[in-house]
Amino acid sequence: MKKLLLVALAALAVLVGIGLAVFFGLLRDQGGGETAGEALAGGLYGEDVPEGRTCDDVMEITNPAALDSLPPVVAVIEAEDIQFSIEILNRSVASLMVARAKSGRPFAEEKQPLREIEDRIILYIALVREGFGVSEDEARKYLESEIHLSCGIAPEGLSKEQMVRGVQINNTINRFVQQMDESNIRSGAGVDVDQTIADLIAQARPTVKITEVALAAAGGLECTQADAKVACPLGLPTSEPTPTPAKE
Repeated sequence: MKKLLLVALAALAVLVGIGLAVFFGLLRDQGGGETAGEALAGGLYGEDVPEGRTCDDVMEITNPAALDSLPPVVAVIEAEDIQFSIEILNRSVASLMVARAKSGRPFAEEKQPLREIEDRIILYIALVREGFGVSEDEARKYLESEIHLSCGIAPEGLSKEQMVRGVQINNTINRFVQQMDESNIRSGAGVDVDQTIADLIAQARPTVKITEVALAAAGGLECTQADAKVACPLGLPTSEPTPTPAKE
């Protein structure tokens, strides 16, 4: 049952705009126990990842090379009823692509990694609506007191608020899967976790607004909703921020 739980966590942990450091086992609890992040790492890399992963791997996944074919923000997901809005960064898509390539399971289609990230965020939205949301305060305490970075590597260019949001999303899914697992053990009902989650995503997708962003051929940004062109949200960046020069 524990292995089933870890596989579910690995398949469903959220890869969002904060980058993947929170979810690839780069954040570990100080007591040495396995976190949802490490479960995700096992799922994406393969079961031998904790032994085989190098700090160079961690660096490449956590801070991937920018993809010139993608704008800094590749999608915006909104759910008005819970006042939720999040930007998916190109670095998140790049990180997921690098991780899957390193695991020997590269994506076959160009938009598949973005679709997977969207589904995981939609799952979070569905769970918040069902009362499973982890609060900002809980996420801040978790981020500040229970985890540290492997290899001393942190994702670049990410704010504290983005990190907190990522922990909220990850721990919400973690909590839900654990509760389903515990319920299965108590009742012996054997509820299919994967199918339950697939149903939640399918039901919630039509109720959220997803604006996907691409670079227009003539320059600037091009935005779509359900493949129909729409006006882009205000304030989207059109290029990567210029790094601040190091002080001498």
